[in-house]
Amino acid sequence: ECRAVVCAQIGQAPQMELERLGIDVYAAPGPIQETLVELAKVI
Repeated sequence: ECRAVVCAQIGQAPQMELERLGIDVYAAPGPIQETLVELAKVI
């Protein structure tokens, strides 16, 4: 089961489709580890 996707960048159409399926999309440039640590605090 997937609740969220973290990526450096994503196009509008793929983001809208994922959100339609109930998957949260987080686009954040930079090191992924820092983003995952912060994201884990809120989901």
